[in-house]
Parts: sequence; structure tokens; C-alpha cells
Amino acid sequence: MALKIRQNTRGKYYDPMIEFVKASSAEGDVVMGGADLAFGMGFESNLLSDGRFGYFTGKRPRFIVTDSAVQNSWEGSRVSFPEFYEYFPRLLRDEYRVAFENAGYTVYEKR
Repeated sequence: MALKIRQNTRGKYYDPMIEFVKASSAEGDVVMGGADLAFGMGFESNLLSDGRFGYFTGKRPRFIVTDSAVQNSWEGSRVSFPEFYEYFPRLLRDEYRVAFENAGYTVYEKR
């Protein structure tokens, strides 16, 4: 427990990412990422939790937030869903730019 408190991952990584997204987004901007973002963004925000990041829906939010869970899911898709494995890095490279990054999160903004 003391180690977790000392690490302060929420204060060092999560909170700064949430502050960046809130400060950088306008009313109506959609943010796509894990459902855990609702705790910082608010449960009534324009948060869209789509684990396939628009692969099936074609939706393109203003911001995409990734973390180690997204990375692990993407890596796991190499065998189970190779189409997504190829799609996701191409989506980020071709349509987004890194707008914020720390050791816990990367926020991509639509170009």
C-alpha cells in the first residue's frame, strides 16, 4: 500500500492527462478512450469508449487516449484480429498527431 501511495500514478499521469484534454477540448469534442476516463472527464462528457477505435463504426473523435491497456489489447490482436492490428497504428499515423504524452498515457489529436 505504501508503495502505491508513493508512486502516485494518478497524480503523476492520469490527472495531468485529464487536465490537458479538458483544457484542449471545446464543447462537443469527442474523446475516445477507456471507460476509466469518465472519472476525470465526467460521466456526461463526450467520452466514447470504443475498444476498436472506429474500426467498425468509422467514427473519428478529436482525441484518442491510449494507455498500457490499449497497447496490450492491440498487441493481443496480432493473432486474434490481424485487421485491427494493422488498422490501429495506421489510423494514428495517418490521421492523428501526438498532442500529449507521459509515462502512463498518450493523447492523439485529429489533424
